Amino acid sequence: MGSLTRFNLGAVRQLGIKTVIETGTWYGEGVQYALAYGMKAFSCEINSKFFMIVTDRFRGNDGVKIYQLPSDKFCDIADDVPALYWLDAHLPELYNHHEEKISYSKDMSVPLEKELGILQKKNHFKNSVVIIDDLRIYHPQFNYEGGNIEQIDGFDLVGWCTQNISDTHYIFVSESDQGYLVALPKTKVKDENKKEVLKKLRYMVNFNCD
Repeated sequence: MGSLTRFNLGAVRQLGIKTVIETGTWYGEGVQYALAYGMKAFSCEINSKFFMIVTDRFRGNDGVKIYQLPSDKFCDIADDVPALYWLDAHLPELYNHHEEKISYSKDMSVPLEKELGILQKKNHFKNSVVIIDDLRIYHPQFNYEGGNIEQIDGFDLVGWCTQNISDTHYIFVSESDQGYLVALPKTKVKDENKKEVLKKLRYMVNFNCD
């Protein structure tokens, strides 16, 4: 399991970005990490148990908004501001209690393609950093530190990003943990400085461009 804490949000703040928009809150560690850097945090969680836990955890904090919504619905209403998008909503059925017996459509279970299609249309998406966790769901052929799994979804994430956002973002792939894709905005990062910014952004995460 990857984590937002594997990245230096101070490097994101240096780009003038003060908001984290996250899909998949879980226990709220990503939200807490964003707050530690003085950033606002907006997140969504469809699991009722986790939603109640994080709602209670951050109750009264004006810098946090958490929605109990499918991630595509959340992406549609999320503030259109320069943001760090941490996209980590997938396979919610793995976290349900057995007695709940909840099943999800593919769009809700593996929603990334839909999320990106919505976010790409926002005015400030071009000014935003994108980090996507669990690349191994979409590209099982790489040699991930966290091990490989059978391909769950046929969505070609790297191909989609190359085709759809390479005009606005520099795209980097990592096999650390269970894999990450990072997209840095060309409006804020110069071509000659992109690897330097990437180096500042990561902690122990290695990228295939190294």
